[in-house]
Amino acid sequence: MVYLTAAAKQNRLLLEHIQGHALYRNFNEVEREQFDDAMIEAHQLVSMTDLISQVLQQLSASYNNILNNNLNDNLTTLTIISVLLAILAVITGFFGMNVPLPLVDEPNAWIYILLASLILWVVLAQYLKNIARN
Repeated sequence: MVYLTAAAKQNRLLLEHIQGHALYRNFNEVEREQFDDAMIEAHQLVSMTDLISQVLQQLSASYNNILNNNLNDNLTTLTIISVLLAILAVITGFFGMNVPLPLVDEPNAWIYILLASLILWVVLAQYLKNIARN
């Protein structure tokens, strides 16, 4: 589109230059009428290429906005997933350390910890989902 616009403007400038040249003064009536028609067509071509260029720029900007919105949605989802995984990593990390913690001596402690983590994970997931919607 850039090349078409530039070519149309160069054609119009060339015709305007010819109109100011001595060659134009030697034209007969029919040639002047044809030249004037060519000038009108050149102006219309420049206008149309500018219009099409603007339409394509606006279409490109709209498409870019849609892509940016989709990217923002994807990044929001990935952020929520990373926060939820971080919660699980913190909880399991505490129990991987050699420090006294509650439920260490309990034989079914891993089930309690798993259930507590799952409940915390679901609550946090719902909370983050609500934040992401608004």
